[in-house]
Amino acid sequence: MNKLLPVSLVGIAVALAWFASADFIVAGLVLFGYGTYFLLAFPRRLATFNQRRNQEAEAFQFVNAFVIALSVKNTPGAALESIQGQLSANLKREIEQADTIDTQAVLEYLKTYFPLPLYDMFVTLIELHTAQGGSILEMAELLLATGRRHETDCEEKRLIARRRMTNFVILWILTVLVLLFSRFGISSLFDRMKETVLFKIGIAMYFAFMLYSVNAWVSRFMQGDSHD
Repeated sequence: MNKLLPVSLVGIAVALAWFASADFIVAGLVLFGYGTYFLLAFPRRLATFNQRRNQEAEAFQFVNAFVIALSVKNTPGAALESIQGQLSANLKREIEQADTIDTQAVLEYLKTYFPLPLYDMFVTLIELHTAQGGSILEMAELLLATGRRHETDCEEKRLIARRRMTNFVILWILTVLVLLFSRFGISSLFDRMKETVLFKIGIAMYFAFMLYSVNAWVSRFMQGDSHD
């Protein structure tokens, strides 16, 4: 995410708060609330979300590559060796830190790197295959299908979220336009209203609700709950 975007959003919110209320206290509260959220809380949540999403994608890629390699190489050690070139630098570093030549132990160690149900199932599957043999492609068919379905579902949810974000932004732009029209279109009434404490409280509550709605939308998106 462009680092200038959060700063711009905070600046726009503060400017709107000032134009709507002509009150330094209201503008200051908006600066504090929006600054705390967009400059501190939101970047951390976004970083955690992106890390989890990248972990899921990398885990499925690793599982898929390992299963295909194992179907050809027949042993877990040879399979792991053959896919080294496909691994990320971080994953290679984790494998080195396992400090063992036992492939099953390496896969167990990577559970801390891939704290995902799909990966846990994969490790159990490899252990079962090592003990009993059989076709790894047939044994892993359901697991790989589950991973592909999860990726497809996530992509569909992201598309739905983008469409809803457009509607969300348009709705709030319209409310801001109404607010600005009230500020400049009926300035004589505004001049009387801005002197009242109730009006200033109302403007502060408007911006508080806007921030709450942004946080609610972000939470739904990051939790993957974008379906009706």
